[in-house]
Amino acid sequence: MYAAFAKANITPPIGCRMVGYATRDAAGPAKTIHDDLFVSALWMDHGGEKALILAYDLCLFDRAAVAEFKARVQKELGLQPRQVLMNTSHTHSGPNTCRWTVGAFIHPPDPAYMAKVLDATIDAARRARDAAKPVLMYAGWTTTKLPVSRRKIDAQGKAQWAPAPDVPVLNSAPFLLMRESPNADGKPICLLYSVSCHPSTINGHAISADYPGVANRVLDEALGASCAMFLQGCAGDTKASVIADADGGASWRYGDWEDVERAGRMVADNVLAAMKQGTTQVAPSVAAAIEDVQLPLAQPPSRAELAAIASKREHPSMHLWAQSQVDLLDKGQPLATHAPVVVQAIRISKGVRIIAIEGEPVAGIGRRVEQQFQQGITFPLGYSNGQGLYIPTEAMLPEGGYEVESAWEYGFPAPLAVGFESALFTAIDRFKAVGVV
Repeated sequence: MYAAFAKANITPPIGCRMVGYATRDAAGPAKTIHDDLFVSALWMDHGGEKALILAYDLCLFDRAAVAEFKARVQKELGLQPRQVLMNTSHTHSGPNTCRWTVGAFIHPPDPAYMAKVLDATIDAARRARDAAKPVLMYAGWTTTKLPVSRRKIDAQGKAQWAPAPDVPVLNSAPFLLMRESPNADGKPICLLYSVSCHPSTINGHAISADYPGVANRVLDEALGASCAMFLQGCAGDTKASVIADADGGASWRYGDWEDVERAGRMVADNVLAAMKQGTTQVAPSVAAAIEDVQLPLAQPPSRAELAAIASKREHPSMHLWAQSQVDLLDKGQPLATHAPVVVQAIRISKGVRIIAIEGEPVAGIGRRVEQQFQQGITFPLGYSNGQGLYIPTEAMLPEGGYEVESAWEYGFPAPLAVGFESALFTAIDRFKAVGVV
């Protein structure tokens, strides 16, 4: 295996619009820079097959941006879209790079900043490719107590927005360390690791990578090299345990910078402790596949119901979404019946694979991804290759709650319907059938 890691600064200017909290996003732009944002690139080349993993300290990319980025990567580096994985950390303290809620109707992404991120992506990817050298790989797996469910089920069986420490989450933290060959003590080239927890630790108008930025910094310091690469997992229904203590644990609070530091160090310490306990050397075997899956949507509201929503101003952009749906109907155009979601598989070793899902899959989806593989290390990722929408489990549909009901924020006319899990996991089965993972 030939591999290398590189990163480039993508910190936006003060005054940029932010994304992550609709009310804050509509209220005003970023006022300060707390810490820098980066794009990281891991280039891999083995047996004639190549793959590029890109990790961003950003919230989301919409599909149009992903298509543009991958087209540029294909032109500049000769990779096919299936060979390029784009994963965002989902920090809620970053610049707007997507068309989610306020970004869809009021403050769209700034073209100049998006061009900067694209140029930085190509720069990091090219430097990683050009620096590729032989590596040895060591895989491991641990757990973390950072994620806590935010779906507290009440006496009526409905989900409420509150800490739910007894609800299962995806607490796994897989990692893969690449060292310069030919010996096991070679220089660290890249530490790829993943956690499934929302980086929504803090609110306000300061730019920050949130806890993933802290974790990367601590891991770099411990390894003595710039090599840590955070990948966001299936974090759709979790928040950080460090802010789950308001009202005696009955509600969430917005944290401060000490909470962000604590959260990041918790993740880094979990990974470092697992590395000290031992890892397993794995042999390289690179392959990649990608598929666009159509997930069924429920029956949308009627035109009258949409018009009623459009007449209200209770949310910065919900009325604008409703009006956009009314406009489609008035033009004689049908509302969407399915949500397209990209699913991608990248095999790094026959025992190490990444399954990346567009949008915001919840922990239960991530656990089911892990269950598809009886051996080795699996990285179940969300927030990859596009904006998508929340992907709950089908068991959550009757419970309601934000993860079920928020499809409108991503431009869809209705929530997901029963049958979407089958469509999603059939794609993974096809990846397995052809031997990609």
